[in-house]
Amino acid sequence: MTAGDPAPYVSVFVLNYNGLEVLPACLEALRHTDYPQDRWQAVVLDNGSRDGSAERAERAHPWLEVRRLGRNLGFAAGNNAGLQSAPGPYAALLNSDTEVEPGWLTALVQDAEAHPEAGACTAKLLFRHRRLPVQLQTAGFVPAHAGAGDTRLLGLQVQDATSLVGGQRVAAHWGTGCFAPETGPYGPFRWTSSAGTLEVAAEPGEQTELYLRLAAPRPDDATVPFAVTVGDKTVARSSAGDTFSDYHVSLPGTLTTAARPIIQNAGTLLLANGAGRDRGTVLRHGQPAYEPDEGQYDEPEEVFGFCGAACLLRKSALDEVGYFDPRFFLYYEDLDLSWRLRLRGWTVRYVPQSVVWHSHAATSGEWSPLFTYYVDRNRPLMLTKNGPRRLAVRELARYMADAGLAALRLVRAIGARQDAGAAARRLWLQTRVLASWTRAVPRAWRQRRTIQAGRTVDDATLRRWLVRE
Repeated sequence: MTAGDPAPYVSVFVLNYNGLEVLPACLEALRHTDYPQDRWQAVVLDNGSRDGSAERAERAHPWLEVRRLGRNLGFAAGNNAGLQSAPGPYAALLNSDTEVEPGWLTALVQDAEAHPEAGACTAKLLFRHRRLPVQLQTAGFVPAHAGAGDTRLLGLQVQDATSLVGGQRVAAHWGTGCFAPETGPYGPFRWTSSAGTLEVAAEPGEQTELYLRLAAPRPDDATVPFAVTVGDKTVARSSAGDTFSDYHVSLPGTLTTAARPIIQNAGTLLLANGAGRDRGTVLRHGQPAYEPDEGQYDEPEEVFGFCGAACLLRKSALDEVGYFDPRFFLYYEDLDLSWRLRLRGWTVRYVPQSVVWHSHAATSGEWSPLFTYYVDRNRPLMLTKNGPRRLAVRELARYMADAGLAALRLVRAIGARQDAGAAARRLWLQTRVLASWTRAVPRAWRQRRTIQAGRTVDDATLRRWLVRE
């Protein structure tokens, strides 16, 4: 944007599906956007909500439009209904579980105007609640079956870890010294090491109530002392036995001042296996963990992909490469579109001055069956359309082989008269995914021919974006 010229017109679309608990805060924050008032419009795209959220939005915010789509079209087709009607050169997308800082839109538009080759600009997404590192310390032990390969130093079993923030219980994130989830006689849990860190949701300077459900089974059935610490301060001491018990710990406001913002997405990475990952997320013991925002992603730069939860899209780029693929419904539709943009020579920009707070997967629930189904189904479809042929075939074959192994695990569990519930659920989900592929892959291969015929960038150029774990 140059001095004296009117700001480009932007349509901001907020996709909503039964978002009564999150949409009001989203719209209240959006109302304070500092972009010139007559140069943007806000539209709630309602995906057939039945909880009154659309009606409440109309009553509370007469300055915006609520457009009812009639039924749940999913993320892809739902947003397309808005994008295709946007009258200006740009359209912005927001999830209903986001809360924007006032300058979010100005920052995105300014970066897009400065980089006409950018088909999309993506915001810095921070988790909705700041997090306080809280450590559980105890004497560790190595399990008796270490000879079978388990040489971990184990401390406590954690079945629940939540804090009370704004009247709601918010689950803690798992930090260093926390292992992958397991299932035992009393349900799912995670082991910590002798010092396991929980990233607890907290408002800086306010007392926070922490609720834990812990056990500490030991070969000798001894009761195990443990301490709850924040930094170098011990806030509680207690002991745990071989069955789960509940613990309540008050974290004083003098300690919660150390609560820090956590990055959810600073642009999207493309992994070597064709999967996407939020930049700012790392894997520990095979599970996602999140980086605190310490300025490491404070420079605007090019990234492989944008996050559809908070982004700006250039209409001319969409008109060239197409909109979201409606078959994806949920997940990977933004990475699919990012890939198609890049194949046509468009870039994707990360703009850290655009700050948006996000309650990640508030609607679908991260790693819920719904979440897992669409992630499993959509990644190979995206690769079939856009990726190198060898990578696409390899990942399709890998998934089918994994489904075969899941069937074997189920048969063995039944034969050994073990609990086969988890194996059966996984195999059922994979069977549904494979059935969906049978219907979808032929069309995806036809789309591939069209996409590849129009590309202007070769695979060698795109391979530099591949990240090896």
